[in-house]
Amino acid sequence: MGSLSKGYFLLLALFAVSCHSDSKKNNSAETELRNSIQSYVEDYNKHDAEKLGEYYTQDAVYYYPDTGDSIQGRAAIVQMFKDVLQDDPAQLTLNITKIDFTDPDHATEHGTATLTFADKTKEESVYVAQNVKEDGKWRTRYVSEVNVEVIPTYSEHLQDLAWMVGKWSDTSDEFDIVNDVSWDKNKNFLKNQFTVQVLGKDQIEGTQIIGWDPNKEQVRSWLFDSDGGIGLGAWKQVDGSWFVDMSYVLGDGRKASAQHIYKQIDDKYTFTSLNRDIDGEVLPDIDPVTFVKATK
Repeated sequence: MGSLSKGYFLLLALFAVSCHSDSKKNNSAETELRNSIQSYVEDYNKHDAEKLGEYYTQDAVYYYPDTGDSIQGRAAIVQMFKDVLQDDPAQLTLNITKIDFTDPDHATEHGTATLTFADKTKEESVYVAQNVKEDGKWRTRYVSEVNVEVIPTYSEHLQDLAWMVGKWSDTSDEFDIVNDVSWDKNKNFLKNQFTVQVLGKDQIEGTQIIGWDPNKEQVRSWLFDSDGGIGLGAWKQVDGSWFVDMSYVLGDGRKASAQHIYKQIDDKYTFTSLNRDIDGEVLPDIDPVTFVKATK
């Protein structure tokens, strides 16, 4: 295959696409295309190269704009499938962003395709495919594909902390503490925007980021406050509670440490801080403080 890599056969699979056309006149064509899509995905995931070739026209062209390489003709496409599926078979999933019908027999689709390999690694591409209905069957005539970097996600390591998402508060006559927790775009991190008021006056605010450290294989957190303080936490779950070993550099340069404990109780959670010290000076423990989740 020369310079063609295993990722290049992603788009050869992209005839199989889930379309969401809003045009009522194309409902019948869309249904037929959906049926072909389902069959294609099934054949692809069975690694049947000969069968996959039937989803392309005899003169089909597969083009890679980033390299200028192309595969031309059904026979070449079938041979490519044989080579790649033998070397490193994978499972295909599709995500269609748009599909347009110029008429009931011609459709252009846009989307992404993802291949998941036996070692759990993934390859992803974006593509445009031109499909035509010939002899009563949908086939791909032209595909243009560009491979893209797969964005990793570690959200599975944070699912036991997903309950933290929301707005939480602890209010008393002296203190008003608010924690507002949300996911980041790709659910790799939990972000807590916190504020502390003392006797109605803003005292401190900051950001706490909680995520999975793939190097240490551990949930960790990073804290930055408006006084210039920086904190680093190592999280461990024990019997339903989260124990966090914290180390700080305060805004004035002093070093501090503590062990924090988070325990969820329905729509509440408790926060405890033990073994507190600043530059070796022992501070009193903070007994459990209850945070209540704001109602929507």
